[in-house]
Amino acid sequence: MDLKIGDRVIIKEPHNLAGEYGKIIETGDKIYGIRFYNAICGLHDCSGNCEDNHGYYVLEQYIEKYIKSNVIKAFQEMLNK
Repeated sequence: MDLKIGDRVIIKEPHNLAGEYGKIIETGDKIYGIRFYNAICGLHDCSGNCEDNHGYYVLEQYIEKYIKSNVIKAFQEMLNK
């Protein structure tokens, strides 16, 4: 996956943060530091790279790049259920 610092992402199932939106603030080998837009109790500050309760390291397999068309598609699928 081609993710870089500054990319907006959404977390996928079955991760416990599925559905949360954030931004890549650190990159590693198949793991990324993400700053979530909402404060979530129990998260951290990604080694001082964001506010406390906003940061978390997530494996690449649970990350999807946030693209407006993906959100529209997901909303349409939800309406069709």
